[in-house]
Amino acid sequence: MPESRRFPRIDVYLDAHLIVDGEAFRAKIKDLSRGGACVISPHFFPSATDVTVSLEALSRKLGLLGKTVYSFECEPGIFRTGIRFHPLTEANRAVVEALMLQAKSI
Repeated sequence: MPESRRFPRIDVYLDAHLIVDGEAFRAKIKDLSRGGACVISPHFFPSATDVTVSLEALSRKLGLLGKTVYSFECEPGIFRTGIRFHPLTEANRAVVEALMLQAKSI
């Protein structure tokens, strides 16, 4: 059965930080869409945790606000976390779309 998502996901593999309660955690963005991201990190984050996905891309610093949807251990000590973004600003949306387009062309 095909996956029904509001926005298509693109594999990107970007370095990022997840900011939770003022603390930064290193992560890799595995895939990205206008609606959210899947990140890989050594930290578990409960569902509904407020998070900022912080990254530098295309000569811009982004802070994408969202909430965790799930987090599970995908291998020992490594967690996969789904994040649903709050509505993006026009500027952030444009950068996310540019990143997705760039990743698609590789």
